[in-house]
Amino acid sequence: MKTKTTKTAGIIFVSILLLTCYSFTGRGRDTVVQPLMLNAARLELLEYNQKILDARINLLEMKQPSKKTSIISTVAAYPNVTAKSNKIPFDSTFKPFTQAITFSLNRIFEGTLQIGYEKALNRSLALDVNLMGTYVTKDGFGRGYLQNQELAYADEATNNYVYYSGNMIRSIGGTVRLKNYLLTRVNADARAPIGLYAAPQLMYRRVWITGNQYMYDYYFAASKEITRNLDIMQGGVIIGSKFTLAKVLCVDAYIGGVMRLSKYYNEKTFTRYKKWHNIDYSGILPTAGINIGILK
Repeated sequence: MKTKTTKTAGIIFVSILLLTCYSFTGRGRDTVVQPLMLNAARLELLEYNQKILDARINLLEMKQPSKKTSIISTVAAYPNVTAKSNKIPFDSTFKPFTQAITFSLNRIFEGTLQIGYEKALNRSLALDVNLMGTYVTKDGFGRGYLQNQELAYADEATNNYVYYSGNMIRSIGGTVRLKNYLLTRVNADARAPIGLYAAPQLMYRRVWITGNQYMYDYYFAASKEITRNLDIMQGGVIIGSKFTLAKVLCVDAYIGGVMRLSKYYNEKTFTRYKKWHNIDYSGILPTAGINIGILK
């Protein structure tokens, strides 16, 4: 019994050995090993082709980015550009200006220093506040403006106007404008405080006029220095345009019409019968000016 079992085990062992040798030699090796090697080569080739395809896709994206990528990158670089417009503003490398500090060129020839500060409230509205101070004498800068004044006051005793010569004008005052920038409705890149605008304005000015009144008698003439206080109130509408100069400076030119009311301290009514170029004129006036300044 033992011999039979041993013989059977030997036959099984020899069979397994022969089968193993057959698998790794001759036709058996070709049947088992070659398909495995072929599949491995195919997998390696597929990975290589995938790498080549990825490289070509990256190259195409670098040469010609997609519309979506272009829009996203543009919006990220320029916050003022909307995805709908896809336009890059002219001064795209700078942050939007929101403030301006200006001074008036035309007021300087009247012996007046006018300084303005404009602040953008939103894309289309800006508040412009100006303060002014005047000090002009008959021999100083702006004397031409003073010499053109025809000054007179009402004399209650004679019920007539008494003329006097002006030696000096001093004043303080201010102007407030609410500017509505008009191009923001048609241009997505436009914003205050640059561009075409329309604005209502209000002005108040307190003036001190010093001069000499000459009184004549039969034998001599005497002069008396007088100082008169004048209140000027003005309201109207202007239209103008502010544009940049050298990307930092700005020029603001405007024109419009105003209603001016002038009243001397000791008179009950507004002035009448004054010429339009007088500082104490009451009535409708054209107005214009040029301001230059710095943008922030």
